[in-house]
Amino acid sequence: MQKNNTSSKKMNSKYFHTSKLMNEALISLLEIKAYEFITVKEVCDKAGVNRSTFYLHYEGMQDLLSETIEGLNQELYNYYKMEATEFMKKIQQADANELIIINKDFLMPYLQFVKDNQKVFFAASKNPSAMQTDLHFNNIKKYIMLPIMNKFNIPKDEQSYWIAFYLYGVNAIIQQWISEECNDSPEHVINAIIHCVRPHNIN
Repeated sequence: MQKNNTSSKKMNSKYFHTSKLMNEALISLLEIKAYEFITVKEVCDKAGVNRSTFYLHYEGMQDLLSETIEGLNQELYNYYKMEATEFMKKIQQADANELIIINKDFLMPYLQFVKDNQKVFFAASKNPSAMQTDLHFNNIKKYIMLPIMNKFNIPKDEQSYWIAFYLYGVNAIIQQWISEECNDSPEHVINAIIHCVRPHNIN
């Protein structure tokens, strides 16, 4: 029995290692070409695996892409080290003199994640549709920005403008940072974001 358990653990470890190689291969390829032009052969060559191994893991490229995006989302959650319900509770307990998303506590894990995964975000900027950038933004709007707007009694007919200002404005700063290979520290970028949003906080 022990032998079977050990064998199973080794197989799982090998499975996840191979998946990781193929996820990384896809991200590397997305940096240089559009998703729809990437082939299974290219992924396999980049990952150093054969086609039969690929099809043991996935039915096709869409399965690989979905797994890659899901893995990135899970990694981001790990940076925050809190469940979604905890974050929502934090929003509800926040003082009404600030939007909780535009502060160091929220921004630092995200910017550190961006810095540690520059290739991913560069690939996303090249392939926003494939990397589900719109879905990512819609989830931020639905689960983070709208509750914040409602918490602070932002008029309903203004909420879409507030969300566009904060969400796309902050993203534009982060994209600029990525284009400069994240040379500045996350702390520096956070200060820039806060100063843009709340210039009265400039020392």
